[in-house]
Amino acid sequence: MNKDPVVCVVVLNWNNAAVTIRCLESLLMSEYSDLHLVICDNGSTDASLDRIESWAQVRAIACMKFDKEDVLNHYGSGPDVRLTLIQNGENLGYARGNNVGIRFALRHAADYVLVLNNDTTVSPTAIANLVTFGLMYPDAALMAPKIMQATADGYQVSEPDGWLRSPKLSACLIPAWLTLRIATSAEDVSKELPFRIYYAPGCAMMFHSETFAQVGLFDEMTFLYYEEFIMAEKLKRANLITYYVPDAVVNHLHGATTSKITPAHKYIHAVKSQKYYFSQYQATCWLALAALSMKVTFAYLYRAIRDPRYRRNLMFFFRNYYFSAAD
Repeated sequence: MNKDPVVCVVVLNWNNAAVTIRCLESLLMSEYSDLHLVICDNGSTDASLDRIESWAQVRAIACMKFDKEDVLNHYGSGPDVRLTLIQNGENLGYARGNNVGIRFALRHAADYVLVLNNDTTVSPTAIANLVTFGLMYPDAALMAPKIMQATADGYQVSEPDGWLRSPKLSACLIPAWLTLRIATSAEDVSKELPFRIYYAPGCAMMFHSETFAQVGLFDEMTFLYYEEFIMAEKLKRANLITYYVPDAVVNHLHGATTSKITPAHKYIHAVKSQKYYFSQYQATCWLALAALSMKVTFAYLYRAIRDPRYRRNLMFFFRNYYFSAAD
C-alpha cells in the first residue's frame, strides 16, 4: 500500500497570533491527512507562541516547541505530533524566517513543503489538489494555488496573468500612468486549467522537496519582498517549472502582518530587495542601476518632505539602501 506524500506547512508569525490561529484552523479542516504544521515565530513580543500553544492544548493538538538552533539537531517529532513551534528569537524577515521551517521540514523527510503566509486561509481540498497535481506532473518543482484576495466587496480572484513574467526595470523607472498595458498569452488561456507561470506568489508556494536540493532555499540577502521573483529566477536557471493550479484555492487577507510595519520601513525593505534582485538576478548594467537608485532616492526624499514618518527614518534609508549588504 503506497503511503501518501508527507506535506509540511511552514507559516511565519510575527506579533499576530490571532491571524495565525485563523490560518491554522483552516488547515485543520484540510481533507489531506498526512500534514504537519510548523510555525516559525520571528521574535514576537506579544507572547504569540504561548497563545498558539494554548490554542493547541484547547484543540487537543499534540505539539512541541523549541529554538531555531535546535532545528538541525532535532531528529524526531513523534507520530502523534502535528504542530511544531519554532522560536527564531528575532525578526529574521521572510526568507531567513521561512528557511528555518523549511530546514525542519526537509530534516523530517517532507515530500512537499507549503510555504504559507499567516494571513491566509486554505480551502479543505487545496492541499490534496496540489499533491494530486504534483503526482500527475512530476516536473512540477513549484505550484501556485488560485489566490482569492480579500477586498471591501468580498474575495476576488487574483488573476495569474502577471505571474507569467519577471519584473522589468523599465516598469520601476517609468511611472505606471505613462505605460501601456501589454496583453499576455495568459489572456488566451483558460484560468480554470493549470498552466505554466514564471513565479508563484509568496503568500502560498507549494514546493516539491527535491526543488530545494537543486536550487537551495530562499535567498537570505533580502529581508522582505521580491523573494518570489528571486526564487523564480533560481528555478528558471535550473530549468525547473512552476505551475498555476486553480483547483487549489487559498484566501488571502493581504498585509495583515506587514500592516504592523511602518510605511517608511516597508518602502525601504521593498526598494532594497528590488535593487538586489535586479543587480544579482537580472544582470542589470551599472548605469541602469544608478538610474534606479537615483529614482528611489528622490522618491524617498519626496515622501520625507510630506510625511514625518519618512523623515524620522531618513538615515535608516541611506544606511540600508546604500551601505548595508543584508538586514
